[in-house]
Amino acid sequence: MGFVWISALKDLRRRLADRAALVLWLGIPLLLGGLMSLAMGGGGGDVKPKAKLLVADLDDSFASQALVRLAGGAGEQGLLEASEVELAEGEARMSDGEASGLLVVPAGFGQALFESAPTELRLVTNPSQRILPGILRSGFELLVELVFYVQRVFGDELAVWADGPPEGASFFGDAAVAAQSVAINDKLERLESVLFPPVLKLESEFVVEEDAGPPEGGMGLLLFPGIVFMALLFVAQGMSDDLWTELEAGTLRRALASPQGLGTLLLGKLVASTLVIAAVCALSLVMGALAFGLAPGALAVGFFWLVLTGAALVPLFLFVQTFGSSKRSAGILANVLVFPLMMIGGSFFPFEVMPDWMASLGRRTPNGLAVVRFKELLVGSADLAALANDGALLAAMAAALFFLTLRRTRRRFLAA
Repeated sequence: MGFVWISALKDLRRRLADRAALVLWLGIPLLLGGLMSLAMGGGGGDVKPKAKLLVADLDDSFASQALVRLAGGAGEQGLLEASEVELAEGEARMSDGEASGLLVVPAGFGQALFESAPTELRLVTNPSQRILPGILRSGFELLVELVFYVQRVFGDELAVWADGPPEGASFFGDAAVAAQSVAINDKLERLESVLFPPVLKLESEFVVEEDAGPPEGGMGLLLFPGIVFMALLFVAQGMSDDLWTELEAGTLRRALASPQGLGTLLLGKLVASTLVIAAVCALSLVMGALAFGLAPGALAVGFFWLVLTGAALVPLFLFVQTFGSSKRSAGILANVLVFPLMMIGGSFFPFEVMPDWMASLGRRTPNGLAVVRFKELLVGSADLAALANDGALLAAMAAALFFLTLRRTRRRFLAA
């Protein structure tokens, strides 16, 4: 095992030298979690006035239901109290002055949103109130601005997904998913100079009561597990490209001829990746404890679950790297895998607001399964037997992929 630790230490030193990548990996959960907590209002605190919002959804699409659930999640975080009503009932209650506002989502809203076509959200506010309707109006104006820029950047990709899978099919084809993932990745690369480092600097302060009870849920807690696994996917992908660095330096061929063998070198990479993942997980859970007042027991078990499942993702990306003809093409293949996994695995949208077919597929992905169990741990509804079974399944998957990677590395890169 001595050579394994030497190999792991070498990889850790190399990663510490690449400070930009390390800060990015460690900063993803902190930055996104801080923004999320700021938007959702954090946890605990005194009783605050709520804006009572009635929502009449005339579209009943994925986009409109996501909007309704986001409003409901914000209500659970203390920002407003949202409830879905029929249009006639909402208008009657507004006439009686029972709410701060009525939001009417028109038919065809979801289709127009994906196709960047004109549409209109109608917000009726209560003239007898001053501050709360203004909060509602400002919030939806920000939402409109956000959607505008998303459409400007990703309009072509959104149009492809507008009509769902092709007629007669339950899912999109591999070629369609791969093409859209590459297109999204290219646009994100062009935005890198604006996003990394970010133009705006966020400074946030969390205040948590001493005896905070278990979390009550809400949209913030629904988003938190997916954001954590977004960070873990980025780490696993970033650590896996080190295989090509070793190949270009000739280290793989020397390891194959050494008494320790190639397997110990790859095992050292897995150990180094696991240590980096553990640091990201610890930082994420500290941030979650501050933002949501998570129970200590959930944090302890959640840490081991995150490290196990995060480490299981590393052999998956190492295996994908072996299919590239060059470091660049291997990176493209890894991106083609990572963005669909994040999209359907609960990182971009929680499963609760996804269409049933997408959520069912997402829960069967490795990261999606891990997100579901992690979320159950946070809310105190985890089945330890199911957790152990799924952990064993992910560990077996990781072991199989590790040996497949070892085999392909020997045959694909070192056969000559």
